[in-house]
Amino acid sequence: MAQTVPNLNYPITASSKSSLIFAGDNGAADEGNYFVATSATPGTGVAQTTSVVDDAATQSSTHAQASPALLIQNQNPVGSGINIYLRYIKLACTAVPTSATSWQYSFRLDPLSTKLTTAGTVLTPKNVNSLSTNQSRAYINVGAITTVIMSAQGSLVAAGEIVGAIPVAFDQYLLTFGDVASAMTSIGTTTLQKFVTVPVAPIVIAPGYFLTMGQWGASNAAAPSFCWELGFIERPTGQ
Repeated sequence: MAQTVPNLNYPITASSKSSLIFAGDNGAADEGNYFVATSATPGTGVAQTTSVVDDAATQSSTHAQASPALLIQNQNPVGSGINIYLRYIKLACTAVPTSATSWQYSFRLDPLSTKLTTAGTVLTPKNVNSLSTNQSRAYINVGAITTVIMSAQGSLVAAGEIVGAIPVAFDQYLLTFGDVASAMTSIGTTTLQKFVTVPVAPIVIAPGYFLTMGQWGASNAAAPSFCWELGFIERPTGQ
């Protein structure tokens, strides 16, 4: 006799039956916990710091730890359990570095309360659910910002190459969190305009923590500018 495989959505015949309608990002958006933050003016980039590298942990304006391109702080109260789950970061290049041979990134988490020393451009998160009144508690800064370098409680959680050539105008870079595969669509070679997808490990920003993203290219002699778009989920841990 063939064995009947149970439907996990309906485990007990006497119980009330329920089924998940939306999962993943659609489910988070439906419950009002998905937020997007973008550059204020579409097509207008935000300048970063010139000549940044990531070869030593020094409190120098030319080091990626001290001059990151992005800072996100989870301002939910410590102990609240409300985390920020990154989903993607999209960058569009509007002003190019002049001499970088490749373009690199790094992500660091740190609970240091005095992290930000010089603010850049603030991005305001918006709820993608037009009926939700939920407000984000993420503080997001991009551009020419400076921070205190990573404390002993911090950690480097991701790093790698975005593209193996100098960025060019109209390049778009999409960093996706929690994915294992990537793809690249380019016009001609990598020295021409391209759209690059970079998979990054899942990153969870706990209450009170900062996340910084460094961007740099070897021997870069000019400040690049990027338009930003970030998507993230903000909800209690484990739910």
